[in-house]
This record gives sequence, C-alpha cells and structure tokens, in this order.
Amino acid sequence: MLQPLESRPNLTEPLKTWVVLHECAAKLLAGEFWSASDLVARLDTYATARSGGDDEQRRQFLNALKSLMLTRENALFISDASNSADSYEPAGCLIAGLKEWDASRFEIADNLFQRFLEFKPKGAWAWMDDFKPLVAQYRADYESFRALDAQIKSASTPANRATILQQIPGVKAKLKRPGRLPEALSIYEKSMQPELQSASDIGIQRGAVPLPVLYAGVMKSLSEMMPNQAKQLIADTTVASAEDAGKQALLKKANFIESFKRSLINDLLRSSDGSRWIARRSGPWVFGPITRANDTQIQVQCDGREVTIPWSDVMPSTVLVWADSLNNNSNKLWFSGVYACVSGYTKEGLTRLKLGAQLRPEHRADLSIFESAR
Repeated sequence: MLQPLESRPNLTEPLKTWVVLHECAAKLLAGEFWSASDLVARLDTYATARSGGDDEQRRQFLNALKSLMLTRENALFISDASNSADSYEPAGCLIAGLKEWDASRFEIADNLFQRFLEFKPKGAWAWMDDFKPLVAQYRADYESFRALDAQIKSASTPANRATILQQIPGVKAKLKRPGRLPEALSIYEKSMQPELQSASDIGIQRGAVPLPVLYAGVMKSLSEMMPNQAKQLIADTTVASAEDAGKQALLKKANFIESFKRSLINDLLRSSDGSRWIARRSGPWVFGPITRANDTQIQVQCDGREVTIPWSDVMPSTVLVWADSLNNNSNKLWFSGVYACVSGYTKEGLTRLKLGAQLRPEHRADLSIFESAR
C-alpha cells in the first residue's frame, strides 16, 4: 500500500522517511523480516547530505537503523536523547522490538515494546500511535508465554512437567499474534514429549533435578554475565547419573564465560575509545564513558553523574558489540561465540565458535557441547 507513495519522484523529507519506517514496521508485523531488511538497505538514498537540525538527526537515525537491521547492533537508535524522545527513539524501539521478536528473543522484544508504549509521539510522528494496539497484543502474548515458561523450567519432576504440558494447547489458542511465539510453544511440545516418555529409562534419582531445569537456570545466569552464580547453581544441583555429562558441559560453558567476562572488564578499563551506548534490559539506556567495572557492575559517566548498572541489566547485544570492538586477543571469537550461544544468538554464535576453533585448535573438542545443545 505504501510502495506507490514511496516511489513518487516528488516525495520530500521528512515524509519519505516516515513512509519507509511505516512500511518497515508493517513488514515486520507481517513476519517478513528479510523484506524489511531489504527496504532498510536502501535507506541511504533517503538520508540527507545536509548537516544540522532535524536533517542531521534524521541522517544519524537512519544510519543507526541500517546497523540495527543489517547487523546485531540494537543500541544506537538515539542521535540526541534530549530531543528525540517523542520521535526517533520510539520509532527505534518499535522496529528493534519487532526485529528481536522475529529472532525469538522475546524478553528483549518485550522490554523494547514496553518502552515504545510509554512514549507519546507528537506532531508528524503521531502515526506511531497506530501501532500501539498491535504492540500491546505482543506484550499480552508474551505475558502468557512467560508464565507458562516459568512453570515448565521450575517443574522438578517429569510428572509436574507432564501436567504443565497439557496447558500448552490452551495457551496457544489464546495468542493474538501469529508467528514466532506459537512456533516456540510447538517446539516446547515436541521437545518435551519424548523427554517425558523416556524419563523412566533415565532413572531419575530421588532428589535429582531434571537436566532441562538446571540448563534453564544456568543459561539465564550466563546470559546475564553472572558465571559465578551459574557455577554455584551447578555445584548445588544433583542430576541423574545418566545426565552428568550434560551437567559437566554446563560447567565448561560457565568457565568460558568467566574467562570472557574477566577479559572484557580488563579491556573496558583500558580502552580510550570514549563514550559507549549501553542498552539495558530495564530502565533507560545510557551513553557515556565507562569509568569503573568489576564482577558485579559497571559505572558510566552520564550527564555529569555516575550511573551504576549491574551486569545482569546489560543487554546481550551490547556485550557482543563490546567484544567485537575491544577484545583483541586470540580467544576473542571463541569467547564471544560462547556468549552468543548462551544468550540466544545460536546461529551467529556457532559461526564465531568455528572460526575461533580454527585460531585456537585446543577448543575444537568443545564444539560438540554447543552443536548438540538442548
């Protein structure tokens, strides 16, 4: 519907930008990620060459949007947070949220959707309010999914999990948006059924925790850059003897993340690259130089004050961008690949791991624990 308008030769800025953004969001809502990416790839033809004022802000935003859709970056939407909170920032949150949803990273998408719904676009940007009812549906669907997901991961016996499995069809029937979330629930069903059927063959010991329950807790801690917490959980958890190899694989991943975090902290403190964006899981995103970093948190100089951010609040995409720009040792690809895998970026993570294993052959034997991950 918008393509004929977009192709008009006399269409001027900023209307052309709004049309392209609207069309990009519409394609993402329809599940057409690659069509949306192709559209964004042409955005350089819309960016004005003039500098200053709204023209410069629009140019910077469009360049950041291209980075968002064509790479893993998702922190650079805002060219000037002081005057974009009712225009470019909500547009960035909307499109970034739809992109993350398409990648089945529902928690990150939900945080972005929440921020989008809190904004009140004004003037020529008021068209973004039209997307709010649809975005609210995504959030409602995620709330239903999250409640069920938490029950499944905390169920300590096959009998508990079998009971919860029966709830999945009812949850799927209530979902308002088609696409990735119903697909995720279908994957849950298919993966859990053989697991429950074979539970008696595994020979679960009294007091033992099913490996998938331990796996979920460890992956959450590692994604939040809390390897010590993950290692403590592994040490405190008993699994069936037949699943001990899986437990040891989790410990290896925790050790890799521990080394990655230590290297990353050292690089952040030594870096002279100046200010950085920090995308947060909750709360406002931050832009400024990192002044301190330790095992639990980082401190950023922002608007004349120190902002303390726990590692668990830093989005995975920000950590990966830091790894690419800072960590120059020979383990860079391997460590960042491990982190990408435990954070849901499995395809990209495996690519990094394979390249990293070529540089550091001692890691080749460990590739299997990621290629066969649950």
